Amino acid sequence: MTAGGAATARSSHHRPGVVGLASRSSRSDFGMLTAGIDVDAEANVGKVDNTVNRTDEVDAFMEKLDHPFKAEVELLREGIKSVNPKIVEQVKWKAPSFAYQGEYLVTFNLWSKERVHLVFHNPLVVNIDSELLEGDYADGRRMAYFYDMKDAKAKKAELKRILKQLLKLIEK
Repeated sequence: MTAGGAATARSSHHRPGVVGLASRSSRSDFGMLTAGIDVDAEANVGKVDNTVNRTDEVDAFMEKLDHPFKAEVELLREGIKSVNPKIVEQVKWKAPSFAYQGEYLVTFNLWSKERVHLVFHNPLVVNIDSELLEGDYADGRRMAYFYDMKDAKAKKAELKRILKQLLKLIEK
């Protein structure tokens, strides 16, 4: 295996739902255990299997979620899904995550109990101008924050506009 393959294994390990996962364990040239990772799936890093919508999994996750902004998360989740029926959802980073045509769009970051935090981790989001999007990360991530139900309702239309524009960019 090459050094590139080992790096792929490391990054794939943190991406549940990555296409190319195998049910085997191996050690890379660096001795790193890559349990259940297809280290040859370099071309598929960051791609999700968008043939299966895991709404049941997300519903079960949400039912058990203990978060002070659970209602806001549900409101925003429904808004995200309403943008396009081909948006799929799954649990990633212990939170609802959304993809379109095999490309990640946005994932909730639920570690903070002080607000709702959305991570737009599709690099195309840098081409979208919006006051809702914060940050200027080298990898192209942008963040959006919602502080209460009133704020989530007020920003929901802009969130949907951003997602519609992101889908258009993905389709190009």
